[in-house]
Amino acid sequence: MKKVRFLVLTLCMALAVCMAGNTMAFAGAEASLKAPSSVKALSSGTKTIKVSWGKVSGAEKYQVYRYYNGSKSWKRVRTTTSAAASFTGLSKNSTYQFKVRAASGDKKSDYSAVVSSKTGVVTKISLDRKTKPLYGDGAAFTLKATVTAKAPSKTVRWTSSNKQVATVSDSGKVTAKGKGTVKITAKAHNGATATCLVTVGSTFDQTYQKEILRLVNELRAKKGLKPLSYAYNIQAAVDLRAQEAWTNKELGHMRYTKSGAKKDFDSVYTDLGLKLSYRGTAENLAWRSDYHDDAKAAAKVYFNQWKNSKFHLENMIRKEAKSMAVSYYYQSGRTFAATSAQLFLL
Repeated sequence: MKKVRFLVLTLCMALAVCMAGNTMAFAGAEASLKAPSSVKALSSGTKTIKVSWGKVSGAEKYQVYRYYNGSKSWKRVRTTTSAAASFTGLSKNSTYQFKVRAASGDKKSDYSAVVSSKTGVVTKISLDRKTKPLYGDGAAFTLKATVTAKAPSKTVRWTSSNKQVATVSDSGKVTAKGKGTVKITAKAHNGATATCLVTVGSTFDQTYQKEILRLVNELRAKKGLKPLSYAYNIQAAVDLRAQEAWTNKELGHMRYTKSGAKKDFDSVYTDLGLKLSYRGTAENLAWRSDYHDDAKAAAKVYFNQWKNSKFHLENMIRKEAKSMAVSYYYQSGRTFAATSAQLFLL
């Protein structure tokens, strides 16, 4: 048993124990430059429009032109080596037209297609869920994005940070593919984003979680305490803590943050971008090698291990505790093949 550490609340833990290469560039190989393609003009504020385009091979710079309705003429408004340019101080709720051409020395490309955009801003984009667990391959749910805008478009583009864990369709339908944690992002036309953290687990995980919660609440009932709810909003955090506890057993309730710093376990919430409203948190950890194919049996073993340890027991029957989440991390063929982490929100 490791020495108990005190953070905001008592924390306790049971221990069962280059590539190198050369490149060469040749200028002037082509007689002419191609016109920029994939040109876009998007509102990024009430008075701002950003114009972007694909880079042109051989181009040294780009010339951006804007159409002026008063003089009915095109005027060059920007020369840049980048493949984008932002224009500020424009009139509100007004439409602007742009075109771009590439340049290199005395050579100029043809003009790109004309693009236009109306000034406006997405003031807020939000999702109907910030976190969501899924169990089993093929499990799915649909995220709904709400865009509050004075803008020409309220559509969003959906992306998944790891398609091996879950994919997302153009309509926001998220489908589980493999165990892990993935960030689903909805992005508005002006770059505003909102995300949902999705954890994908197996049916074993789901059964294990329900059984641990049942056992904890059965124990609390005997003590005359209110039952805990399951904190699905921190499933990603407890999953990560179970993995970290296996990888770095010697750290106990400390961990390495994503920036490499060594901090207390609850820094996991910040690393995952979880904004929680709670007064405190507590953690139980344990290592065993039992019942990898029987979720209820595994839950009973870990629960009894915590129940028979004074400080783990204190966390489970803490009067001010409101909710909990638990995770089981298994690695086949190892001496201590599994780790379980339990987090409590107070």
